[in-house]
Amino acid sequence: MIRTVSFAVCFALCSILVGATDVKTTVTEFGQYLFTETNVVGHSPHLHIERKNDSKEKSVRLWSTVEGYPFLQLGDAVVPRPPILNGNYQLEETTRFVSDKVTVDTIFKDKDEEKVVIYGQLLAPDMELVAHYTMTFEITALTSEQIQFTVDVRPTDDCKTSIQNPRTFLTYATDADENFYGFGESFSHFNLKGRRVPILVSEQGVGRGEQPITDYLNENVAQGVGGDWYTTYAPKPIYITNHNRTVFLNNSEVSFFDLTATGADGSVAQGLPRVQIEVWSLQLLGYLMQSSTMLGAIEAITELTGRQKVPPAWTQEGAVVGLEGGTANVTSIVDRMYAAGVPMAGIWLQDWVGLQHSWDGDRLIWNWELNMDHYPGWDDMVSLWHTRGTRVLTYMSPFFSDPSAYSNSTTAFRHNFFQEGIANKYFVQNANHTTYLMYSLSIQFAMLDLTNPAAVVWMQDIIINQSVEEGHSSGWMCDFGEYLPFDAVLYSGESAASFHNRFPEEWGALTYRALQEAQRRRAEKTLKHNSLESAHATTGSTLPPIDPADVVYFMRSAWIQSPRYAAVFWLGDQLVSWDSNDGLRSALTGALSSGLVGHAITHSDIGGYTVELDMPEGMNYIRTPELLKRWSEFSAFGFGLFRTHIGSSTSPVDAQVYDSAESMAHFAEFAGIFGQLKEYRLELMQEAAETGHPLVRPLCLHYGYDEAVWNLTEQYLVGTQFLAAPVLYEGATSVNVYFPKFSGSWVHIWSGNEVTVHDTGLTVTVPAPIGFPPVFYRKGSVHGMQLRNYLIKMNYTQGYLWEY
Repeated sequence: MIRTVSFAVCFALCSILVGATDVKTTVTEFGQYLFTETNVVGHSPHLHIERKNDSKEKSVRLWSTVEGYPFLQLGDAVVPRPPILNGNYQLEETTRFVSDKVTVDTIFKDKDEEKVVIYGQLLAPDMELVAHYTMTFEITALTSEQIQFTVDVRPTDDCKTSIQNPRTFLTYATDADENFYGFGESFSHFNLKGRRVPILVSEQGVGRGEQPITDYLNENVAQGVGGDWYTTYAPKPIYITNHNRTVFLNNSEVSFFDLTATGADGSVAQGLPRVQIEVWSLQLLGYLMQSSTMLGAIEAITELTGRQKVPPAWTQEGAVVGLEGGTANVTSIVDRMYAAGVPMAGIWLQDWVGLQHSWDGDRLIWNWELNMDHYPGWDDMVSLWHTRGTRVLTYMSPFFSDPSAYSNSTTAFRHNFFQEGIANKYFVQNANHTTYLMYSLSIQFAMLDLTNPAAVVWMQDIIINQSVEEGHSSGWMCDFGEYLPFDAVLYSGESAASFHNRFPEEWGALTYRALQEAQRRRAEKTLKHNSLESAHATTGSTLPPIDPADVVYFMRSAWIQSPRYAAVFWLGDQLVSWDSNDGLRSALTGALSSGLVGHAITHSDIGGYTVELDMPEGMNYIRTPELLKRWSEFSAFGFGLFRTHIGSSTSPVDAQVYDSAESMAHFAEFAGIFGQLKEYRLELMQEAAETGHPLVRPLCLHYGYDEAVWNLTEQYLVGTQFLAAPVLYEGATSVNVYFPKFSGSWVHIWSGNEVTVHDTGLTVTVPAPIGFPPVFYRKGSVHGMQLRNYLIKMNYTQGYLWEY
């Protein structure tokens, strides 16, 4: 459906000669925009789109090409190895331009559809025709601040036979002072200006550029295992600039956003700042947006991506504690934590399916049913927790391993879903049309084919029957989604290379629809038995059925539309370290970046996940008590879940929140603070569901007028009422906190001291011993005053001194 925009101008196409006869400018009016094409003999055409402005203010440029540089080019590439191997990013390519000249032959405007259509040619350096193209700019029904663009490149027959892997390059201008933010979960850098950003869903790797561990793993284990600064589970071909411009590419194919000074061929676009997008496709679809504020840009983006739903209220009442080890072990720890006063909303048992013991440690058995040998008395255990207000959560993924292959395991399986999936061809296939087997270290597994409708229904039944109904699970980690090989054969016949990035999106959609189906079945059962109680009475279970509406799952991998299917994201597998590439600091940067492009509600594993033992000197990573405490403090303010993970190792040298009375007391305090902020977070979550605004916000969202805030990545806002500056460095006992100019008065939650800022930004050194992370609330905030009173009531402010 096309939105109609009225405007008091004629629909005529105007051709205006400017100056000499070798310069021709064509101006086309569509809706509230002006499209201008300037042709200079001997140079590439220059295109320019701006919003008309009836006032005396300067017109706003939405999009413009680089003068003298071809805005559209056809390329070819050599890719020496698969871009993804066992989930790891190992993409390399050598690219050459097939064309270096572009013509604009015809500009046509569809009067009724408010669309400008451009027809032209792409020419080789010797002026040989290599492709025709069509490019469109169209005002869509969604918002008047958005223009949809398409590109369709059609190589000639001769060109088709000479290129191996066609690439489309779109180049356009930016301002010299324009910075780039977003691109999904960008962990190492917030502002991506000056970098070439690949868009490919993958394992993030271990280290991600932190040395020497990254190079060691890439060279001695497998290429890609260490990752790099750009590897991420959740990339998005979407950015926002500090000028509130947005480019949103809707292609699922691999793409690159080159924000450096040179093009893919090493050339400089006459020294002018520009963006060059490379897409592994001959067709492009995207959107151009110009918003008045950065918050407005987020609203426009999330109209397209979808927005997260508000998680169930119970998730906000305390900690979700990650444990494993079977009934006796976990009940012992849970009892100790209850006795220590830890408020626990949930116990997350990823090993509900049992464990298999291998050279890479204890690994889960990827056969998605309750392992009754590993967890005898499951119903009684879960029932007892329910009476104390604590839910149980489990773990799921779209991967299946063969439980019969493990001789050294806790397994006593009743279903073999691996064999069942193979028999029914529910898994992705290889070129020989047999099951494509992959590896996650010691685990051989098959991957669900999400393009097969029967496989999707089968997996939905497993989720409903095994996790929700038999497991009485109120949620789960919805893991993986990054591994689809580019050479896999899919049921639908579509290219696995094109579907790869969409896989996590469809994995989320499957899970979302499984819960919708579970709700339908529950309503049907209720109607049949006239009440939930009678339905429960027929099952013989000691537990009431789980209401699917109260279930929460949290996802790691993601694509463009993932926010509409996941209430909560999590930031993946950080190292148990402090660093900015793969540690605590990277988790904050990832949250800030992804929040700009749809991940409004997210969180991280408290304490990090990846533990490295028995490595060469300088490459062992062990979770320390200090890191674990600081990560708890960091997670208590503004994040969607307050959840721990035991980590990738159960070694006793790895700190856990339940290690001692002292560690449990600290954890109980910050789990309580998280619960105290429940109502405020639920308000923000409702705002996120309606607008896409993230809970955890970079300061530039509200104080962008202060240039000092644009690259701040070590403090953040929680909504508008709190400013947090967590301790992110080992051994630090104070933090320099920046307060933006004109931001008013802020009250320190621990001391009650006020910091007031007028027309100059202010940096204040705030004492921050363990247990007292620097957090301030806006003076007058009801939620802030309630938190302050709670801290005083609980005696959590005792022992803190800050003379200011």
